[in-house]
Amino acid sequence: MIEIRGLAKSYGPRLAVGGIDLVVPRGRIFGLLGHNGAGKSTTIGCLLGHLFPDQGSIRVNGTDALADRRLALARVGAIFETPAFYEYLSGLRNLRIFAECTAPVPDSRLLEVARIVGLADRIHDRVGRYSHGMRQRLALAQALLPDPELLIVDEPTDGLDPEGIHEIRTLLLHLNREHALTILLSSHLLSEVELLCTDIAVMRQGRLLYSGPMSGLPRTEGWIILKTSPAGRANELLRAKGWLEEQRGEDRVRLRPGIGVADAVAVAVAAGLRVEAAHPIEMTLEEFYLQTVHGDHDA
Repeated sequence: MIEIRGLAKSYGPRLAVGGIDLVVPRGRIFGLLGHNGAGKSTTIGCLLGHLFPDQGSIRVNGTDALADRRLALARVGAIFETPAFYEYLSGLRNLRIFAECTAPVPDSRLLEVARIVGLADRIHDRVGRYSHGMRQRLALAQALLPDPELLIVDEPTDGLDPEGIHEIRTLLLHLNREHALTILLSSHLLSEVELLCTDIAVMRQGRLLYSGPMSGLPRTEGWIILKTSPAGRANELLRAKGWLEEQRGEDRVRLRPGIGVADAVAVAVAAGLRVEAAHPIEMTLEEFYLQTVHGDHDA
């Protein structure tokens, strides 16, 4: 859906994006991660035509977004930066004004997107009466007006309470699964990214450090869950063999390099212990992110 090659952008002497390559597969929920100043907003700004890159190419759905912006973005919806509405007008009137500024759509479409985002009962109310969560839903409705194939959202749950965060997350999952939208999501909430995204990219100081599926994140080196009965006896056996390097609690252990889960289980079974659980501990997104941005990785 998105193919970025060699994208670079500087603001005077400051490098914002330094020649990155980024591919967003069709049908995925793709999380773009990075600290403030990492280059996420500049990348999205170039993608949407708000900024013109110094070099590189951008293709959206197969169309060159730099040579033919109108065609490339015809089926793209976006919430970029803080959405603003006319407080004294209804949600419906706001949607109609925004549609008239781009590509007018019939009222039936306005009401349809209001229903999709859960605002059908309040779309005729003044926006000044909307909660923060309702405003986020209205912004999503606006982004859905062109019946997009690609939805770009920047911090969609910013400032929401836990219930509002859950509602927006559920809505984005619904849009991806039921409406086949590819979603590019920029967020600082790693817990939400972990629940939502199928793929991620990590940026730091304009460089792309990692890009790939969530399922491809590495496991925590050497650490496993080993739960046996009697509790703790397996750890004693592993320590006696010189295989146990570190222990946290009764069932979290780090094994010597070269020793795997199967080896640890074999020791426990040979001693007549009942093995209740045995598996590697997968690295959380937070652990992976912090390790990546503070490490010495290159794109």
